[in-house]
Amino acid sequence: MAYNTRPTAKQREVSRKVLQEGKSVSRAMRESGYSLAVAKNPQKLTRSKGWKMLMDKLFPDELLARKLRE
Repeated sequence: MAYNTRPTAKQREVSRKVLQEGKSVSRAMRESGYSLAVAKNPQKLTRSKGWKMLMDKLFPDELLARKLRE
């Protein structure tokens, strides 16, 4: 069975709140509509395939390597 691993709208919203507004992942999750139970365990989001795909897109290896060299 194939699963859709693309980032969801909620995942994209959480990433925006974390990166642009400086909020914690847990707070951004609550504000984006995740349940309190899920938001208390942000690793449920950050370990998901969709989140990892989104982070790879936002932070490609080349960019990270360049910043590390700086």
